[in-house]
Amino acid sequence: MTRREACSLLAAIMRIAGVTGTTAAGNIVMGGHGLPGYKSDFSQGLDQTKFWDTVDLDDEVEVRKYILECLRLDAPVSVTHRVATESFTTDIAGKSYTFPKGTRIGMNIGLANIDQKKWGETAYEFDMQRPGLLESYLSFNSVGGSHAGRECPGKDLVLGLLSELVRRLGKVRRRQRAGGGP
Repeated sequence: MTRREACSLLAAIMRIAGVTGTTAAGNIVMGGHGLPGYKSDFSQGLDQTKFWDTVDLDDEVEVRKYILECLRLDAPVSVTHRVATESFTTDIAGKSYTFPKGTRIGMNIGLANIDQKKWGETAYEFDMQRPGLLESYLSFNSVGGSHAGRECPGKDLVLGLLSELVRRLGKVRRRQRAGGGP
């Protein structure tokens, strides 16, 4: 494969991931649909706009926490994968299984984002003040930032875009609700 072919292929892959993931993330954060209602019937989801309306839109950290908590509860990209660098043994349904080096491992980001062992008994609830949220969310495929391993190359771009949208559209929402027009 030539460099040009590799670049064309990479551009196509990044476009698919970037457009799909960014669109899904925007839809989740802007309230395009409710967040899953994990504690009850899924059709009875959480209305994230109720939380959005309470965010201090001039506080970048608070805006970021709102976005990350929305994406924690409804991951725009639900699965990632890794390749085992050495053989490993794990228990599945009470039986031990050994897998060789090179095994592809699918990891469900959506389930990890609501794991009660990590997030506690309130894992299914919206709490943007949740301890560890800024450091431990998985929606961009890496805990602890890019120094910890693989991470979505568009993370900073997407979070910057979403932050700006949450701030600007949040201010418009509030003016309209107060009867002040656009």
